[in-house]
Amino acid sequence: MLVNEFDTKLDMQGILTLDLDMELLNAAKKFNVYAEGSLSLNNGGIELYAYIPTQKPLSREAEIFISRYPHNKLGNTYSLKTDSNQCGDLMKLRDLLLIKSVMVDDVYYSGGLLHIIFRFHSSQLKKVSDFILRAKRELPDLVPEYLGRSPGLVKILNRIDSRIPLYYISLDTTPPASEINGDNNPVGVPTWTREIEYLSGGKIGAIYYLSDSIEADNDRVDVISARDGVFRVFSANPILEFLSEKMSQLPIMAVSRSQRFEKTRLKMDVILPEVYASPYIDIVSESIDEFPDWDITLSASCRFGYVEQ
Repeated sequence: MLVNEFDTKLDMQGILTLDLDMELLNAAKKFNVYAEGSLSLNNGGIELYAYIPTQKPLSREAEIFISRYPHNKLGNTYSLKTDSNQCGDLMKLRDLLLIKSVMVDDVYYSGGLLHIIFRFHSSQLKKVSDFILRAKRELPDLVPEYLGRSPGLVKILNRIDSRIPLYYISLDTTPPASEINGDNNPVGVPTWTREIEYLSGGKIGAIYYLSDSIEADNDRVDVISARDGVFRVFSANPILEFLSEKMSQLPIMAVSRSQRFEKTRLKMDVILPEVYASPYIDIVSESIDEFPDWDITLSASCRFGYVEQ
């Protein structure tokens, strides 16, 4: 599992709670709805999803609200979306997501509050602090519940898994030569591991973890910590874009996405709620036809708790 390779590389964690005046959160508070969530950049704005499980019967009022709110249902989970066009206060979170190394690991709604849990590298502490102190003036109900050392991504995922069962899926591929040279390999080294921050407008924002030195004057590479081998890079990858686009159409929530390239092979890991495992594998099946020259192999598929950690 690739997350073991960079578990504590982002060595700090922040936990924020917000009480935003928005229809989705107001309804969650009114009807006592618990939901998992996801937060992402998209075309310069912010998108916020709520994923409401229906294993336990929802109240009639909650069902009425969901029926009136734009939503999709996949298996036993409703997904509802809002964005910064509908709630301007969401845009205040954009500055957080744009800070180099910030990785949002967990978003959930509970008690009418939005909880956001993220990791970042200690070199960016001043920027994270500046964001929190500025945002606090504009969002008085924002509470920094925790700002300190990170327990590591594996422990964070285990905590999420205790709340909602997670699933681990890994693919092995052999990218065509055109996809691993030049502009498509901006770090210019034969081996790297990366963690996906976000995919927006065909652009992949990722945190790279390297053991080799790279050219610091490469204008496509942001140095987060040369000492720790942590860099931020924007690039493109047609398979990742295909998978991401298909996932957003359903939509499917991903908790963690990471890749490792070594010589000629690219390993692609995704960790997502178990309820989305089957539709995600359906998308992978489509990708085999879409990218026949990538030699895609499903190399692992199991409950997250079964993975050796």
